[in-house]
Amino acid sequence: MKKALLPVFLWLVTCVFLEAQTLDETITRAAARLGSDLPADAPTAVIHFRSGSQALNDYVINRLHAALVRNRWVTPIKPNATQFQNIQNGLRFNEADEIDRESARDAGRTLGAQYLVSGSIERGSSRYEILFTAIEAESAEIKSRYSASVNSNDATISSLIGAAPLSSTSGSLEILAVTAGRLEITGEDVHQTEEISAGRSLRAGELNEGSYRVVIRYNDGKTEEKTVEIKPAQAVRLKFNYRPPERLNTVGASLGVSLAAPYFIATVQGTIAPWRGSFLDLGVEAGLGSGKADIDAFSLYPWARYGLFVPFPKGGGWYAGAGAGVMIATFTFPREGEITGINVAADLSTGVIFRNGITLSYTLRTDFTTINGKLTAGWSYRFK
Repeated sequence: MKKALLPVFLWLVTCVFLEAQTLDETITRAAARLGSDLPADAPTAVIHFRSGSQALNDYVINRLHAALVRNRWVTPIKPNATQFQNIQNGLRFNEADEIDRESARDAGRTLGAQYLVSGSIERGSSRYEILFTAIEAESAEIKSRYSASVNSNDATISSLIGAAPLSSTSGSLEILAVTAGRLEITGEDVHQTEEISAGRSLRAGELNEGSYRVVIRYNDGKTEEKTVEIKPAQAVRLKFNYRPPERLNTVGASLGVSLAAPYFIATVQGTIAPWRGSFLDLGVEAGLGSGKADIDAFSLYPWARYGLFVPFPKGGGWYAGAGAGVMIATFTFPREGEITGINVAADLSTGVIFRNGITLSYTLRTDFTTINGKLTAGWSYRFK
């Protein structure tokens, strides 16, 4: 019954708030949206808000929780002071500036909450832009999102931040690193050193306007450096994509098609990586099919290649290699009978291996008189 009344309620709220909104009006509408999108009576906790003002953060979190209590469409859960602080200390954010899966799961289990709500507010050219997001605690999948503009002269915001523009003299910096390392931030009377975990984000907090040098020193000795300009009320995100060279040790199989007979190709291959970033590729392929009913075609092509491997930030990678092999092809004709040819061939191959093991590749081969191409898809097991 409660859910059945939600569309009517939301229509009424929309009519009332067609004009520019206050902060409290925005919170009321956000609570209505959450109640509409989330399952009835679902345990839900408001755990995070980012504004650059702790007073404003606390106000929004408490008001949104109270609005959820009044609506009675979900079951609000409010962490105690210790739980709240532990959750704040453990929060990590992904590349999209959303709470990552591990942090969400930990917070959900701590509170017994099925859904977690977070939000942020930023100063635009003439208004504040506010965003609320609800995610499923176990998967970190977004289940509800609400955004709105708030009056730039909103009395509540002005009182909470001391009647000054939000983050008026400072900006914020968030750093995301694909690979773990030691982070160093210097500039404008700041010298900050932190350890940053792989695939996690680290917030440097509020920084005064100016130029900052950000350096990450990785465990393999590699150093990556960037310079960033911080402006008032600006939130800056830096991403460091360095990923150390990896060994590509695999065994797998694939099926493909060739541009010349034999047309259908099955391949078994494996890679051995004595060094990081490169590998030896050994395999054999069998081909069938001439494309003509009265002609049979069969081939074997054992080969060896040397290749280079470039990993992707989220797993898998791109590879390319060159090598040679021996093409043994047999064609059976109605009159001439069976004819077998043996030729040395050279090839170039490139492709990708995804994190789930699926592979896609293209190979260009020549026996120094003709050139042929092959497109394949397969699966490889990657040894750690």
